[in-house]
Amino acid sequence: MLRLLSLFAVLLDSRCTFLKTTQRRFTKMRGLTLALLGLALSVSTGLSATYYVSSNGSGTNCDQNNPCAFQTALDNAKTDGGSSTIIMKGGTYFGPFTYNKSGGDGTLTIQAQDPNNKPVLDGGTTNQILNINTSDTNVSDNGNTVTIKNLIFQKGNKSGDGGGGLYLKTRAANI
Repeated sequence: MLRLLSLFAVLLDSRCTFLKTTQRRFTKMRGLTLALLGLALSVSTGLSATYYVSSNGSGTNCDQNNPCAFQTALDNAKTDGGSSTIIMKGGTYFGPFTYNKSGGDGTLTIQAQDPNNKPVLDGGTTNQILNINTSDTNVSDNGNTVTIKNLIFQKGNKSGDGGGGLYLKTRAANI
C-alpha cells in the first residue's frame, strides 16, 4: 500500500509539473497572440489622430492645451496617413481653408468642441471658406468618409469651382 501511495505521489507530482509548464507556455502564447492581434488591428484600421484648434491657435502641437490654427490641423490631417478628427473651439475663423488629399486617407471629421458654442467659419465676403477635395481620376477615395458637424459658415464668396461656404469634391467617399 505504501508503495502504491508513493507511485501515486510521483505521478501526481509529474502531472502537476506538466500542468505548470503547459500553463506557462499557454500564458506566453496568449501574450504573443494578443500582441499580434493588437498589431494587426492597428495596421488594418490605420492610424488616427485628433487635432484641437482655436481661432487664435498657433504652433503645431494641436492638442487641447496648445491648439493650433485650423489650416495647420488640415495640413497635418493631409499627411498623417490615417483617419483624422479636428476639434474646433468656439470663435471666428477667417478663411480660406483647403484640404486637398488625392484619394483621401480614411475619415476626416471636423466638428465643434462644444455644440452649444459653434465655431464660425467666415469668408469675409471675398473668399470661398472651406474647400475639401479627395477626388482624383487615378486614385479612388472609396471607403473614405468626410463629416462636418456643428459649424457655422458665413460671408463666403463663390470663386471658381463650387460654392462660397463649403466646396466638397469626392469620387466615392461617404459624406
